[in-house]
Amino acid sequence: MKKNLIYATTLSLLSIIMLSSCNNSSSGDKSTKVNIGVVLPLTGELASYSEPMKQGMELAVEEINKADSAKAELKFIDTKAEAKTAVNAIMQMINVDKISYFIGDISSTTTLAMIPVIESNKAFILSPGASSPKLSGISTSFARNYPSSLDESLKSAEYAYNNLKASKATIVYVNNEYGIGLKDAFEMRYKQLGGNLLASEIYNFGDVDFKTIILKIKAHNPDMIYLAGNQKEMGNFMKQLRDSKFSCKVISNISFLEPDCINIAKEAAEGVMVPVAYYNPNDSTSSTAMNFGKLYKQKFNADASVAVAVGYDAVMLIYNSIKKEGNDPQKVADYIRNLKNYNGALGNFSFENGDINMKTVFKIVQNGKAVDIK
Repeated sequence: MKKNLIYATTLSLLSIIMLSSCNNSSSGDKSTKVNIGVVLPLTGELASYSEPMKQGMELAVEEINKADSAKAELKFIDTKAEAKTAVNAIMQMINVDKISYFIGDISSTTTLAMIPVIESNKAFILSPGASSPKLSGISTSFARNYPSSLDESLKSAEYAYNNLKASKATIVYVNNEYGIGLKDAFEMRYKQLGGNLLASEIYNFGDVDFKTIILKIKAHNPDMIYLAGNQKEMGNFMKQLRDSKFSCKVISNISFLEPDCINIAKEAAEGVMVPVAYYNPNDSTSSTAMNFGKLYKQKFNADASVAVAVGYDAVMLIYNSIKKEGNDPQKVADYIRNLKNYNGALGNFSFENGDINMKTVFKIVQNGKAVDIK
């Protein structure tokens, strides 16, 4: 009896979510078969982003195939965050599997490498996490459903100068497209506001020893540090920074909130501030976000993370857009790139020229968890 009740409740939630999601699409041809190639780093450091996204994508496909006579299918290939591997994966799926719709990558470097192949084959790619400002407006065959790091770093500079009253700052950033994009935008806005940037210290992806950089930072004696990079390196940096007894304020990026970072930094993560795209699965203003949150909680007995919601939305955006515009990658791209007031798992959002517009909020690490700054 209990199992039947849970099954009935799950089916009810599935129907509600599908109806809500499809408010953004017309009835279209319900016999459409949708094949989507997914190119993500499923191994290595960045896999901690990709795994929850993959889970969200698989949940979306499960719902689609239960609620609609059409069938959606995903083909996953591990890019290992390597540009060459990603390009080869795209070419294989285009030429062998005849796939024209793609989700990927979360690495800006690999995404930049894939776009020329996507363009030349008249395909479409939707990134769930590549955030380099270089990707804004780069191609009519590209969109992303997580905000550019440009907005994140601009907001960080404004918060540092206006809210923290930090007039002297140092930047520590990773030497890749992601880190450089964060660093450049923060530096530009912070200086515009009147801040004094004392130094920018660069490190390489995978570094674990930051003692030399920390000695330089302590010599500069900044009011705050803008830490821009990937999770494991930043976890090690914060642990070594606090071990050195240097206690200035730190603002970081979304990667800092990943378990791989928090688990390494431990107590050293306390007080680090991070701007994030607003996401609340209990937000009553978004029926899809609420129903998605309930379904995920019931299925996995956990709260759905931002990454899960982003993965879910990526599949639904492509699927619903094909239902609305037909099986034409360029029409689907044009539709998504300027879609307004979409009701998704992330909440209500819009696109402008391929970039998603979402509200940004600041969180602070307390007792190992990210909580809203009041």
